Amino acid sequence: MNNTGGKILKKIWAYIKNYWYVPVVVVAGIAVYFVTRNKDNMFFQMFKKALEQNKKDIEKIETNNANAKVERQKAQQDAEAQLERLKESYRKRMAELEDEKKQRAKELLENSDDPEKLAKELSKVTGWKYIPPED
Repeated sequence: MNNTGGKILKKIWAYIKNYWYVPVVVVAGIAVYFVTRNKDNMFFQMFKKALEQNKKDIEKIETNNANAKVERQKAQQDAEAQLERLKESYRKRMAELEDEKKQRAKELLENSDDPEKLAKELSKVTGWKYIPPED
């Protein structure tokens, strides 16, 4: 009997050595079946909660990204509008300064009798360089 039992054990051992994955798959399948056989199972509930939380997190990220994009666009539009207001203000102020220069130059021309003094004053008002006459 021992001889026959030994031959059978050797055959089983040779089969397991060559096809080790078959018993592993069978044992794993049985384990998975017993762990997941009812829907009230704790593992299923944990998995469902993890999936729901993941879905909520993804929605939050997408919402935050959309909000950030809208805020960037609004900030850019506000900056462009502010820049246009500044440019317009600059143009108005420059026009006012030009008018003031013209008015001051006109006053100087009307009220000055000395040409050299007039040239000095006009150079101050207009920013032109005064070159005195050569004697």
